[in-house]
Amino acid sequence: MSEANSFNSFIPLFANDGAEFYITDSFIINFSLFDTYIIPLENILWIYKHTKKLSHGVSEMPNIYTLHIVLTSGTHIQLKNYMEKNADALIALLSNKNPHILTGYSHEHKILAKKCLNYIHTAKKHGIT
Repeated sequence: MSEANSFNSFIPLFANDGAEFYITDSFIINFSLFDTYIIPLENILWIYKHTKKLSHGVSEMPNIYTLHIVLTSGTHIQLKNYMEKNADALIALLSNKNPHILTGYSHEHKILAKKCLNYIHTAKKHGIT
């Protein structure tokens, strides 16, 4: 049985605002009203969260985060509307499952991701995989 079909390792992480998120030993799966992503863990180069502080009148609203996932193909996926604890839990879990993933936003990670993507593109261009 393939790993994608191994439901013993199919962990439902959380649901938020109409989206469901799952993880297997080899994939992350996100179902939402508008998008579905099935992403091999080995294809994730970088994951980080981003937020804009929201306020409504006098009381502060909780921060809502967008998860940014950059793949080795150069594709940039944005998963929106995550509470901080869910975003942090997902980043930590992915880091544990694949320690080669860059986690968190920093200028250094941005430069390193760009260099990795350039290297991958050049290697593919020359037939090196």
